Amino acid sequence: GADSLVSPLNHVNLGQSTNDALPTAARIALLNELTTTVKALRQLAAAMRDKGDEFKDVLKMGRTHLQDAVPITLGQEFHAWAKAFDRDADRIEYSAEGLKSVNLGGTAVGTGLNADVEYIRLAGLTMQETDYTPDDGFVMYGRSTDGVITLRQTAHITIESCRLQGIGKAAIHSDGDRDNRLCADTIRHTAEGGIYLSNSAGGTVISDNEIHHLGWVYKHVAGISGGDEVHGALISHNHVHDTTRWGISVGHTTSTHNIVEYNHIHDCNTESYDTGGLEVTQQSRDHNSGSIFRYNLIHDTGGYSCTLGRDMWNSWGIYLDSYAGGFTVHHNVVYRAWDGGLMVQGGKDNKVYNNIFVDNGPRRQTLIAHFQQNSTGTEFHHNIIAYKDPASVAVYCGRQAPDSLARWDSNLYYAGAGQEVKVYLPSNEPYERWFVPLSAWQALGFDKESLIADPQFADPGEDDYRLKDTSPALGLGIEPVDLREVG
Repeated sequence: GADSLVSPLNHVNLGQSTNDALPTAARIALLNELTTTVKALRQLAAAMRDKGDEFKDVLKMGRTHLQDAVPITLGQEFHAWAKAFDRDADRIEYSAEGLKSVNLGGTAVGTGLNADVEYIRLAGLTMQETDYTPDDGFVMYGRSTDGVITLRQTAHITIESCRLQGIGKAAIHSDGDRDNRLCADTIRHTAEGGIYLSNSAGGTVISDNEIHHLGWVYKHVAGISGGDEVHGALISHNHVHDTTRWGISVGHTTSTHNIVEYNHIHDCNTESYDTGGLEVTQQSRDHNSGSIFRYNLIHDTGGYSCTLGRDMWNSWGIYLDSYAGGFTVHHNVVYRAWDGGLMVQGGKDNKVYNNIFVDNGPRRQTLIAHFQQNSTGTEFHHNIIAYKDPASVAVYCGRQAPDSLARWDSNLYYAGAGQEVKVYLPSNEPYERWFVPLSAWQALGFDKESLIADPQFADPGEDDYRLKDTSPALGLGIEPVDLREVG
């Protein structure tokens, strides 16, 4: 029959040869049957001992060399047979240990050619106090080339409930892998970064990890980083904090259809500049990632640097850097990101909706740059932007940025009681006239259906940004953001 659904090589033998698959199957079959065999021998030995006790007084002639020798009891003969059966059972159990070493994976000639490493589980291990080395890819803005745990060309590997602490390299480096699960691990106090993923064909899950205090030596690191050619990865329910640069960095130039959701990211970017809590960098002007950022809680990102002794701060909550395009960003809550809650730099077809941005940046809450005049198709709707700093603007536009917008409407703005909501809108007018009221922005055709009103958060003093039932945001069609499953 056809092998389009079930391939004898890929699905049955899983890429193995008869030279390793059949001997392995024979050993496993023997191991499965040996328990029954040994049990039967032990029972037979016990029966012999019982008969030995029963016949202990029956005297008979012992024989050697086919002739009578000296007297012996029949019971002694049965006890001798019992001993022989027990000895054989012991020999079988001892020999069985050798059967547990199998040659599966050696393929045709024992070298492992054409076989991936698959179906291995590491759980409950602690790795700590490992050496730092500067030659593992972390130079300038480079990425790791190996880690404390390095996976290459693997599949169906699980690393869970492990602790990696006080380590000199990235904790986990995964390159060319698929369908792996990196879950419930604790990664802390590292000289470099956390989990680094590249060239993943699909199915990788990174979830429920506790990752913090990274970058003690090399600063340009992330808690979780996805490089080029990462497809269909799920990054969820992670708690990432106290990192010198990114919390989670994904996408890059050739990656697609990744989902980042329900992560708690905070206190990042403590020793680096021009960065973000949740960030993506893309060099292709036209690549469409098809990736999703949703239901993430991001707050207190720094972005520190200095020049000539002067402190500088630049960090975004969510940063679609360079030409990052094709991202859908929804139902996230971002507050106290130093330079703004959101930056869309130069990508195409990004959709941002139903997010809550609160008290981000002293200058601006969101920035739409239209970098290199590359952006088109940007959508920003049904979002809440609330802030108290009277010097800040709700929307900060690069030159000609309005030309890149496909939709900007149905948002709720609030700058505090009695405060005017402003937009930074460059023009040919003097600089001081670039700060315009929302009405000037609306005159360009944007935010026609938007409101300026108190969003009525549940308890903003305690960073509880759930919406009260009386919130005017609900009337705009803005949905409450449920973050109970975050982290």
